[in-house]
Amino acid sequence: MYSDVVMEVPKSYFEKIIDELKAEKGVHFDTELTTEDLKELVKRYKEVYKENTKLFKNWDNSLLGDRNDKILNTKVYKHEFKISHKNHYETIYECENIDCSGLALRLINEGLNPVILNLASNKRPCGGYNDGANGQEESLCQMSTLSQSLYQFANPKFKYFKDANVAHIPDVYPMDINFGGIYSPNVCFFRNNLSEHYSLKEKPFVCSIVTVASLSNRETNDYTNDESMYFDNNGYLTSEGR
Repeated sequence: MYSDVVMEVPKSYFEKIIDELKAEKGVHFDTELTTEDLKELVKRYKEVYKENTKLFKNWDNSLLGDRNDKILNTKVYKHEFKISHKNHYETIYECENIDCSGLALRLINEGLNPVILNLASNKRPCGGYNDGANGQEESLCQMSTLSQSLYQFANPKFKYFKDANVAHIPDVYPMDINFGGIYSPNVCFFRNNLSEHYSLKEKPFVCSIVTVASLSNRETNDYTNDESMYFDNNGYLTSEGR
């Protein structure tokens, strides 16, 4: 818990280490590990901790940016608007087995300026991030500073909003499924994805994100896409919502 909460080293990383050791020793339960096994486990834990905290100390922390700038530069779209069509571009579609942050980094390394599309909850900023949910929006929040941009629009009665210590901007959520959108510039990605247990990146990078309300199949023929029925009075997902 100390590494996860205080030092920002995910506990899932340590869970992976103990699972690997049990596989090596041919056992299924933690209690089957011997004293010598546990000494080896502690040794591996220390290496994980040292490596991740060393990465944190060596970061270019300027990439994390100024928290207030991220909040103030976030732009909300709530109504229909027209776009000039002076230039016409052909849209190219591709499908790859890669997560959006990995693809964004690859495009950045190719000299492009990508924007990630966050197919999000229309009801609650960051979706079920605080509940441990793991959809696209929640994963983006795990890997980056996206929540700094979105939490200012949350319901002020909820604990996660109060913990964020931001000024409240009302009437952004629920987002309209046709015209609603939030532009978050220069979001810093400082963790790897779930497959790498959200471990710290050696080199963080920045990429802008556009958050829009995703279509929901939970409500039959309900095109308002109102997810309120799936959240309790404290703003957390109900069992049905999960």
